[in-house]
This record gives sequence, structure tokens and C-alpha cells, in this order.
Amino acid sequence: MSKNKTTVKITTAAMLVALASCCCMFTACGGSTNGEVGMVRFECEYSEWGASNDGVELMAEGNAAASGGSCVAYFRAGSTLTFKIISDKAEDGVIINVCGSSCVEMRNGSDLVGIRAVSGEIMSYMLSVNGVPTQNWSGKFIGSGAGDELGAIPVPDFYNWSVVSSKISLREGENIIVIKGNGSALNWDYIELVTSRAAIYWQPDDIFEF
Repeated sequence: MSKNKTTVKITTAAMLVALASCCCMFTACGGSTNGEVGMVRFECEYSEWGASNDGVELMAEGNAAASGGSCVAYFRAGSTLTFKIISDKAEDGVIINVCGSSCVEMRNGSDLVGIRAVSGEIMSYMLSVNGVPTQNWSGKFIGSGAGDELGAIPVPDFYNWSVVSSKISLREGENIIVIKGNGSALNWDYIELVTSRAAIYWQPDDIFEF
């Protein structure tokens, strides 16, 4: 399913933030066709999207705290984000950082009382590189609100961004990174790859239709 056909929900303020950050999307975020060595960020809203098993489409939502001013929401079982990243050489031990936010609700009856933290190890079942699952994740997608380890927060926050990390291997040429939903409710901001030798880039599609 083309992401161009999904619903886009971005506020005017968030649009201005995203436009102000366009240099990030097309240079520091891996848009340069010359490739970059080091930490390169790839915004999730510019990945290729796939709908969930029950047909729910992903949505770009404006969020001032998100990188680039927007994120990807409504990620459910079967939903996919696909990143096609080009590397000029093979490299092992590349650090991958994934920025997301837990949306797993904690309720007291009908009352929403918080958002539950989710271990980063869940990515072992969700993220693959060239068809191979990625193991040994550190960190967690933190929660918010009353009842979790952060203590009481008046309003549960579905955009409480945090980063989980692992290491992957890149091959020369095209590398396919896929995040596929296993039922955990999460919002997605970006992924980062940190190389020491390989120059990497992508050529994301323009997803927004205004």
C-alpha cells in the first residue's frame, strides 16, 4: 500500500517545524546521494508504509517534540515501516538507534491512568535487516502517567520519545530495514545508523499530499 494514500494529520505549526528542518531530511538525515559516514538519521514519516492486518492505515501526525515535527502513528499488528538504505561498502557492528514512544494504555476501569513502558527487546520480534531479525536491544520505550515507574504525570503522553539501540550488519548496495508490528502499540519518530566506514544514504519518496 502506497503511503501517499494514507491520511496525513499535521498541524500548521508542525508543518512549519518540518519545513524548517528540511535540510535534515535531505542531508543529515541521509538524503545525500553521495552518502554520509557517521550518524545518519532517517525519519519514519518518509519510510514506506504498510497497513495493519485489520486494514488500519498509518498516519503522519504533527508533534512538536518529534524530530522533523512529525511522527508515524496508528501502528498495529502487521503494520510495516520499510527503509531502503544504500551503503557504499559492507560494515558489521553498525549501531542502530530507534526512536519511538509507547502507546500501551493502562486503565482503571474506563479511566486512562497512564502509558506502560515497553522493553526495547521487543524490537527483536519487530525489526529485521535484509530479512534477518536484530537481537540484543538495550533501552525501553518509556511510559507516562500515574502508575508507571516515572510517577504521576497529569496527562498520559503518547509522544514521550525515547531511544532503543542495537547493532546490525550492512551489506554493500541496498539494505532493507523493516519494522513490522506484532501488536504492541507504538508511535515512531526516526531511526539512526552510526557507521565508522560505510557511507550511507536513501532516496525517500515525498509522502505528504496537501
